[in-house]
Amino acid sequence: MGLLIACGPGPDDGGGTTDPPPPPPVKSLQAHLYLESSGSMFPYEADAGGDFNNAVQQVIGAFHNLPPNKARLYTVNDKVYPLNVDLPTFIATNNLFSLTKGKGTPNTTNFRGIFNHLLDSLRQGQVAILVSDLIYSDASTNKVSAKEAMANIRDLMDETFSRHADKSSVLVVKMNADFKGPYYARNGKFTHNGPRPYYLVFISDKTTMQRLLTEEKLAPLRRFADLPGYEAQHYFGPSLTPRYSVLEKDPNQVGDFDQSSTEVGRGQEGIIHAIENVETNPDTRQITIAVGVNLSGLPLDASYLTNPASYQVSSPDGFKVTKVQLKPETAPGYTHRILLTTKQGISSGKHEVKIALRRQFPPTWITRTGTDNDSQNNPNFSNTTFGFTALMQGVENAYNKSQTPTYFTLTLQID
Repeated sequence: MGLLIACGPGPDDGGGTTDPPPPPPVKSLQAHLYLESSGSMFPYEADAGGDFNNAVQQVIGAFHNLPPNKARLYTVNDKVYPLNVDLPTFIATNNLFSLTKGKGTPNTTNFRGIFNHLLDSLRQGQVAILVSDLIYSDASTNKVSAKEAMANIRDLMDETFSRHADKSSVLVVKMNADFKGPYYARNGKFTHNGPRPYYLVFISDKTTMQRLLTEEKLAPLRRFADLPGYEAQHYFGPSLTPRYSVLEKDPNQVGDFDQSSTEVGRGQEGIIHAIENVETNPDTRQITIAVGVNLSGLPLDASYLTNPASYQVSSPDGFKVTKVQLKPETAPGYTHRILLTTKQGISSGKHEVKIALRRQFPPTWITRTGTDNDSQNNPNFSNTTFGFTALMQGVENAYNKSQTPTYFTLTLQID
């Protein structure tokens, strides 16, 4: 990012002033879009210009709107093939699969080869975006029982992603769109007219993913919840301790306290991790401490991040998370406000309160999405994907080999 130095007015031949230079452009990220071109994907564009088309166009358009405007476009099935069209042509196309005709074998999706290609091709500043229904089905999968197929899918994804888990991150976004046409199930082909899930899979190196998820100027690239058909998301990768602070004089605060004198002038200005002179409510002995936390770098499902049960607290004072609020207006710079409450009073002496976000996998939405029955008689067919939970479990196994039970731990000190 360039450095802009503002200079005062200076004389010129006409006695006027010099206009300040324009602001430097945003250093954006380069998108590499991979559109799965297969028989199971074509029916999403049967209603050309619908939610599927709009969502994909919005995703790639967000990258196009920020410099350097150098997105690259591919299609995938048995292999990875360049689309050989420029981005304006892609964005103006009503049926995206009209651009993929004659490229590859549409009755085969080689996910192992595709993911290996994406992971091997990672470069800093690049984001690979796979648009796919993530239905893992090949000759070997179809020859075994559904239970064996799930194990095979899980182990294959574990092996594929493990080679790159130390330097990459993955974000899976579940989408939904109208589907009109043939569906190829394990037990035969049938026609489906109605909603079906598909997915946007973002893959990049760790540094690039953190930029995508946290930099304010890149916010237009991550507004997934605004896309037509958005449902949920899950992140796989290293966890960083998020920015957090006790919110002094917050409207939700009960009782009183001061920032610790040992921290004043030593820590980052505006950040409070230690408090003292704690006074509870004299009538109820209750104290509620509001903690602002920026979870933009951990894009899990919103319902999980705002559920108090998702957090565990270690404290001699019996503090519990009683509420988690999304986008607190009175706490700029933080995505969530965590309210810690106790009625036990405060223990004497210096001690710590530790707040950890539990790492529970699979989350409810992934469990509900996965199925081993993709036949027409599955009552949840419109919202499920064959093998999805197993596929996600394989990715989780790759990125969490040590089975770490938490995403992060925030530590507050009471003096």
